[in-house]
Parts: sequence; structure tokens; C-alpha cells
Amino acid sequence: MTLKVMNNPQDGTTKTVDSALVGLSSVNQQNYTISDYVLVEFLVRNTEYCYAAEINKIDIEKGELTETFLKICYDEGHTFRVDEKDVSDVSFNQVLKKLPSPVIAIKRKRIFHYFNISVPVFEK
Repeated sequence: MTLKVMNNPQDGTTKTVDSALVGLSSVNQQNYTISDYVLVEFLVRNTEYCYAAEINKIDIEKGELTETFLKICYDEGHTFRVDEKDVSDVSFNQVLKKLPSPVIAIKRKRIFHYFNISVPVFEK
């Protein structure tokens, strides 16, 4: 089975890949584009942590996303700030779900993301 996956929404380039070469997670890869927001899980010593993140890069061959993570500002889970230093590669299998696009605001030289839903994060 071959899939056409949008690799870069800014210039509209796509890439055709063989799902047998990339693995089963390639089916999910077609649902994400750069600048999408996702909920990602990490399992650390039998504890599952969940983080909100913005996709910066999609690597089809490795089956990974490069993401910048967001830090929750208040307990209700609507307001987050960008953590510029917290960038990581995660596999598509770690993505729990795609999040709606937030409203972005700048206050005192900081970027804040306001989601219209409560994002169920569990941060370390």
C-alpha cells in the first residue's frame, strides 16, 4: 500500500511512501501537518505523562515528529505557554490525539496558547 502524505503545508509538497517500509504508524502520519497541535504521551517508570505540543517537522522515514512542547499555565488546562527549550522527537505511536488550533496571544514578550477545550495534560 502506498500513501501520499503532505510533508510541508507551506509549499504543498507531498511524498509518496510505501507503508510496509515505514510501518503501521504511517497510516496515522497522513493526519498531521506542520503547526498542528497534539497531545503526546511519555511512559516513565510506570507513570504516563501527557504533554501538549506543536509539530515543527515530520520525518516520514523515521516515523517521527519534531515538536515544541507547551507548558500549562493554570490547572484548568486551557492556557499554555511555549517552552522554546523543550523540543523533542517523538514517534507517531506516542501521539494520543490531535488538538484544536488555539488562539495565540503575546503578553509581556511571551507567547500564550488558549485552547477552547480543557487539554488533559499530566506534566512532570
